[in-house]
Amino acid sequence: MAGFCRAQGQSCEWRESRPDTVGALHDFHVECVPTGTSYTWDFGDGTKTVSPNPSIGHRFGGAGQYLILVRVAMPDGDTLSVVGGQTVYRPLTPGKRLLGDLEVTPSARGLAITHDGKRILVTRFLSGPEAGEIVEVDAASFTVARRYPLAYDHSPDTDISGSGVPNAVNCVAITPDGREAWFTAKKDNVGRGLVRDGRAFNEENTVRTLVGILGLSYPGEDVSRRRDLDNRNMAKAIAFSPNGVLAFVATEGSNAVDIFNVPGSDRIGSLQPNRNDQELAPQGLVVHPDGNLLFVQYFTSREVGVYDISTAGGFNTFDQVDLIKTVDTDSLAPQEVLGQQVFYNSADVRMTRSDYLSCSTCHLDGASEERVWDFTERGEGLRNTTTLLGKGGPGGGPFHLSANFDEVQDFEHDIRGPQRGLGFLAEGLFAQGTRGTPLGDRKSGLSVELDALSAFINTLVHVPASPYRAADGGLTPGDSSSTTWAP
Repeated sequence: MAGFCRAQGQSCEWRESRPDTVGALHDFHVECVPTGTSYTWDFGDGTKTVSPNPSIGHRFGGAGQYLILVRVAMPDGDTLSVVGGQTVYRPLTPGKRLLGDLEVTPSARGLAITHDGKRILVTRFLSGPEAGEIVEVDAASFTVARRYPLAYDHSPDTDISGSGVPNAVNCVAITPDGREAWFTAKKDNVGRGLVRDGRAFNEENTVRTLVGILGLSYPGEDVSRRRDLDNRNMAKAIAFSPNGVLAFVATEGSNAVDIFNVPGSDRIGSLQPNRNDQELAPQGLVVHPDGNLLFVQYFTSREVGVYDISTAGGFNTFDQVDLIKTVDTDSLAPQEVLGQQVFYNSADVRMTRSDYLSCSTCHLDGASEERVWDFTERGEGLRNTTTLLGKGGPGGGPFHLSANFDEVQDFEHDIRGPQRGLGFLAEGLFAQGTRGTPLGDRKSGLSVELDALSAFINTLVHVPASPYRAADGGLTPGDSSSTTWAP
């Protein structure tokens, strides 16, 4: 948490401190102009100290979130107050060990536990071809109790609805009354295409985002209560108000948090970013126990936003209380960070017209969503989504199974075509020479965003380890053969 105070040409600013363990020496500092004459520190744990110095060390005796108040006496006799915060956690106890494990479902992802601790819900992230899945585990016996299928959605393909198999089931969250569990997914419309049903794709009926509701008192999904999120891309997280009246849903690609009325499961409002370079790709949500604050974790802009939601359900205006940077030194270069933001952002009309599609919609965190699409209209026929992991660096080769793109910047064609985006390349440059065709004149060096996208994909140099290797790292017996496969 960062604090700042200013009055009549005087200012004091709290300097960020990192989370640390119980008993560690935490260093705190307040920067004041002009320098204060004395500093009264209230550490929020019952300890108060008066010091002539703007820096001080303190040890906390217990874990928690501490609110720290500093009152600074200024040279002219005024007093400025600055508020900061400190996270203190318990270190792992030596000797902790794994008590057991359970193979629940392929690509297990989201997790939720009922309030009595008896039932565990686990989402299958990558679905089968016909249905998604949520698995219930009995906590006492640590065995699979039941499997809940998430049925293929056969809603009509319109501008406000669409069909498809629930896939990328990221999150499951249990309502405060324990009667229902809400989940997020996207609908991959793999039943569409010129070969499969005679219809070409459009940007509104390729992939859509849904929120579904699983009954825990009446086991099974109530399909009639599914909500198709219009003009939204990739719901990632759900959080409920303490009274269970409101649900907050973060949509990563759309940079939005939508608010739903739980009894009717209707969308009643939304939280949108104030700037196009902040509050990007929300992935995590936490509602304060008093129900007045919402904390949002933004992935690609490396921030946590804090919002006043005390009027949610009424006026639905949400003031930003704070926007906290979570990374001092990024592991990616600035151009690569920009490319990552382009990769995930469907709210940018240059990427797509209706906020449904971005690179990450099908290439989940750079990988594949494991669908087979009928892209006959694109000249590619039936083809699956290939992973981008391992495509970075030299020797990555062309893109798609048809090898129709030979540089990342060629994705400008998909952006302008199936996604109906305005494109990142200036119209005159795109029409120049053979640049308007894939494999034509090079596009690199002509667009800041496309070059950044290329730089980000070039960071994807590592291929995940195979889960099918033998314990010693060698091939399993079924794969150990003398057969040589020619390309």
